[in-house]
Amino acid sequence: MKKQVLIILILLVWNAIAACGSHVVSSLQPNTGDASGGTTVLAFGSGFFNVPGIQCKFGNNTASVGTFISSTIVKCVSANNTVPGVVPVEIDNGIDGFSNNNVSFYYTGIHFMHHVNTVLMIQRIILLLLLV
Repeated sequence: MKKQVLIILILLVWNAIAACGSHVVSSLQPNTGDASGGTTVLAFGSGFFNVPGIQCKFGNNTASVGTFISSTIVKCVSANNTVPGVVPVEIDNGIDGFSNNNVSFYYTGIHFMHHVNTVLMIQRIILLLLLV
C-alpha cells in the first residue's frame, strides 16, 4: 500500500511539473565576460526547480554546475572559451534537459587583443627596419 501511494505521489508531482511546461531562459546578467572564464552570471527566466542536476552550458564548453536561486534565477559561472565571440547559453534545470532559448553570452577578448597588439608591434618594427 505504501509503495502504491508513493508511486501515485511521484506521478502527481511529475504531471504537475510537466503541466508547467519547459523552463525558459530569457536573459543573462551580465551577458559579457572575459574569454578566460570565471564570470558569475545570473540566468533569468522561469521554470527552474531546486533539485540536484542544475547545469549551465556556455557554447560548446563542458556544462558546469549551476546554483538554484529561485524559480526564476539560476547562478552560473562562465567557462573558459578559446576565442572571443558570442555563444549560446543553455540551462539544464535538472528535470527536462537543456533550454534552447537563443540567449547569448559574449566572450570579450582581452587576451586576444594582447596578441593582436603584439603582432602589430612586430609588423611596425619590421617596417622600420626595412625603411632604414
